Amino acid sequence: MTQRNRHTIPVFLAQITTLSVFSLLLGMTSPGISWGESALLTTRGWQLGSAHPPGYGGFLHLIHLAQHVLPLGDIAFRANIMGILIMAAASGLILLFMHSLKTPPVLALPHSITFAISLPVLSAVTSAEVYSLHLLLFLGIILILSRHSPRIPSIYSAAFLIGVAATHHLTFLILSPGILWLLATQLRHTKHRLRTASIAVTLLLFGLSAWIAFPIRESVAPAIVWGDASTIDGFMTLITAAEETRGSMRSGLSTISGILHRSRNLGSLLMSTLTLPGLLLAIPGVFTCIKFHRRLTLALCLSGFLLAGSVVIYHSNESASFFLPGLLIVSVFSITG
Repeated sequence: MTQRNRHTIPVFLAQITTLSVFSLLLGMTSPGISWGESALLTTRGWQLGSAHPPGYGGFLHLIHLAQHVLPLGDIAFRANIMGILIMAAASGLILLFMHSLKTPPVLALPHSITFAISLPVLSAVTSAEVYSLHLLLFLGIILILSRHSPRIPSIYSAAFLIGVAATHHLTFLILSPGILWLLATQLRHTKHRLRTASIAVTLLLFGLSAWIAFPIRESVAPAIVWGDASTIDGFMTLITAAEETRGSMRSGLSTISGILHRSRNLGSLLMSTLTLPGLLLAIPGVFTCIKFHRRLTLALCLSGFLLAGSVVIYHSNESASFFLPGLLIVSVFSITG
């Protein structure tokens, strides 16, 4: 196989995956307002204001674009279409990510499609919800950092996306220790490390600038439910989700029975999605991945464990959606095994 084909074939398969997933999800997407925060996100996307903490500025801008550009249905349906477009793009990145781990296409292609239409994913992406973009950003960063030989543009791109992801969903902060460690190991193997690190930090902070939109838009589209981004206290309450986080953490840690219940729910999620043989295959899959990319595998394991622990501790009705990056990590290890 020529060097050109070695790069062209995975991209072609990723395009097939993206189109297939979009076609499948299009028939399953909600025709209008659905469960959860669909109504709030649809409305705030149209108004281009802040929504549920931490605001979801990037996602709302994408919804706003879809609502004004897509010639399909009403604004609620257009917002839902944006969600499945993002998930379809994420499925293509799953295939490319599995290719970077030397997974054969005969396994990577069906897994990328079936994961995107699995029940935990469907429940989170077939209406205007934030989890598809969360997964896309996580995959984009991991894929960029999966290179064995560090490249300066890749480090800069990953740093910027880390900043963007941190503004989008707070569970990314739980995933970030493994990702930042992976980024640091790549920085360590570059020339002019201090200059490269300084530019990377600057780009990360630039990614965080998505938050700036909230106080700017506050006078035009004031918050509906949480915070007042025109004041410093309100702005910090919005982007940190301080009130909700403290309440859910207190509730989550208040009883052992609650922690055990969420642990069982997490186990049931893994079992129902991957089955017991699939979970068992994840163990040799970790060792297989270590052979090809030790640092990446260790970073993924760290991120997965931290996310699983937070889902067990944090009291929320959306724990399954929070754990989607962790479910993806385990499923990739399972297929590799």
